[in-house]
Formats: sequence, structure tokens, C-alpha cells
Amino acid sequence: MSKIFLKYWGSIIILLLITSCHRVVIVVDEIPENTPPGEALYFASNLNRWDPGDERYQLEANANGTWQITLPPGFGTIEYKFTRGGWLSVETDICGTDINNRILPITKDDTIHHCIESWHDQFPLKCEGVVLILDVIPENTPPDADIYFVSSMRDWWTYDKNYLMKRNADGFYELRIPKRVGEYIEFKFNRGPWSTVEVDASGNNIKNRQMVIRDQDTLYFQIERWKDRQ
Repeated sequence: MSKIFLKYWGSIIILLLITSCHRVVIVVDEIPENTPPGEALYFASNLNRWDPGDERYQLEANANGTWQITLPPGFGTIEYKFTRGGWLSVETDICGTDINNRILPITKDDTIHHCIESWHDQFPLKCEGVVLILDVIPENTPPDADIYFVSSMRDWWTYDKNYLMKRNADGFYELRIPKRVGEYIEFKFNRGPWSTVEVDASGNNIKNRQMVIRDQDTLYFQIERWKDRQ
């Protein structure tokens, strides 16, 4: 077989491979209202070994408020999620729950549209909520104290501004958390660091509080003492 023949058929095969690949455009039509301004969006997938901040897969912001990225030509099945640069800022469902990977079989040239409902590190704005109220706190609580709800639902993050309790009209500390019915949560209250966590009336450490989210709208709690204010 001549070199010219091999070169000819090699070119044909390459051309067929190129033309058999499909080009897909991914468009994000809507992002959550509390998305921090100026932050980039990324496409994390099995195409880039799930790198959540890969600059090669950063979406382009359009003038009409949408975002988009054109994927490399190819074929097969892609699994992916959107992030703002890290896994702590990955997309979630409307109530802040982690979602399964998005799946896209590439079989033709196409444009795929998406809406991002919420982010893992931001409070879910459009989810029905349960209000937690502290109607009793220790008398020696500093008047300007920040009180946080620290829990398994937030990986026990401390200083989580999304779960900082606020004073209501009655002077009680309150917080709205997503109503994810059936969710089991372990939690405690503190004033920031773990050295300020709540304890029992004798100053002893307490077990994690526990609750299962039902159809209730409001839950009340009391704090007996702070670990650092004996």
C-alpha cells in the first residue's frame, strides 16, 4: 500500500472524526439573586477532572444577563455542575440541598439552557422556611452578642453569616432555616468560636441538639449558659 494511499485515507478518517463530533453551547439563563456580584461561574465536569475553578471552563457573561460556554467538540456523555470557583460554592436545589450531577448525552449540535436555583454557601431565598426563636438566653449574654446556629446541615461551619440569628421586634433572637421536610439535623448555638458554645446549667458540655424538620413553622429554644461565661 503506497504512502500516498495511506495519507489519503488517513486524512479521510481524521475528517470523519472531526465532522462526527458535535458542538454544544451551555447557557445559564438565571442565577440566584444573592449571587455575590463580580464572581465568575465555572463548568465543572468529567471533561476537566471535576476541577471547580478551571479557567478553561469559565462561563462568559453576556450583556443580557445570561452566561454561556461552548464545550470542546466531541461526543459521549458529560456529567457536570456549576460552581463559583470551589466546591463550597457549588450549585444546589431551591432549598440548598446538594443535587445529583447534571447529565448530558452529546448526540448532535445543540444549545442547552439551565437555571441555577441556589448556592451551597448562600442562603436559599425561595425555599419555605422554619423560624427558630431563642426566647430564653443567659442573663450575662453580652448585649451586642452575635449568636449563630451551627449545625450538621452546614457541615458545622462557624461564623456562618447565613445562619447568624437576628433580633426580632420582641427582642428575641430568631433565624429562618430552609424547611426541608424529613431532614434530620444536629446543632448547637454559639457566639462564634467553639469556646463560646452553649452548655448546661452546671457549665457542663451538652450533647448535640437534634431535630427532624416537619410541617412546623416556628420552633422555640432556651440556652441555659455559655461555656466562656461561667
